[in-house]
Amino acid sequence: PTAPFEYSAPPRSGTSLTHPEREPYERCAVRAFFPLGGTRIDPRGHWRSGMMRKFASRSLRDASDSPRSGQLIQNAVALMISAGGSAVLGLAFWGVAAHLASQKAIGHTAAEIVAMIMLANLAQLSFGSIFERFLPVAGSRTRSFVKRAYTMCIATALVLAVIYVYSGLGHNVVPHTNFERVLFVVTVVMWTIFILQDNALVGLRASRWVPVENILFAIAKLALLPVMLSASAAQGVFLAW
Repeated sequence: PTAPFEYSAPPRSGTSLTHPEREPYERCAVRAFFPLGGTRIDPRGHWRSGMMRKFASRSLRDASDSPRSGQLIQNAVALMISAGGSAVLGLAFWGVAAHLASQKAIGHTAAEIVAMIMLANLAQLSFGSIFERFLPVAGSRTRSFVKRAYTMCIATALVLAVIYVYSGLGHNVVPHTNFERVLFVVTVVMWTIFILQDNALVGLRASRWVPVENILFAIAKLALLPVMLSASAAQGVFLAW
């Protein structure tokens, strides 16, 4: 049943209401929005509603039965598998590297990889979270949006990597040969694309491909590690990565 609608005459212009005088108008507004009752005003002017709890529970129940909730669960499971599989294979990678490479090579490679990841994260320009938020609603502009974002991030990664290598900021991290410097710059750009790819897949509701991509990448790194170390003892770990 509909609760009775309370109304009081509005105040005349130029007058102000104290808190007790405002209460009938507040109650009137609340009853207008929640006509099924169960609403009351406490002395501080806050409202509580039993109907709000019923409405929230009904909305959650309807959402759990919708197809979108099933897709959401599938995406969440895919991301969990990706994170867990990448973590296990990454641990195996560094365990094998510790047995095959020297301590000096491991320490230097770890510093170089950290610098590379730092520059790649800066070069993303927060497009990772932007993809996840706006790609689902981009519609026909999705392709141009992704292309422009990739172009901006790649250009930023290239500029940051060149500045880091040739300005002297990374003289203790990046090797001094031209080949290794160019390799570091290319790696920063590729890692930026790799990270953006995961966020783009999430934004496009194609998260099921994220664990496939990341786990295959981790397996490839682990398989290439002995080969790269045999080719270069100093840079083999970084090349495999």
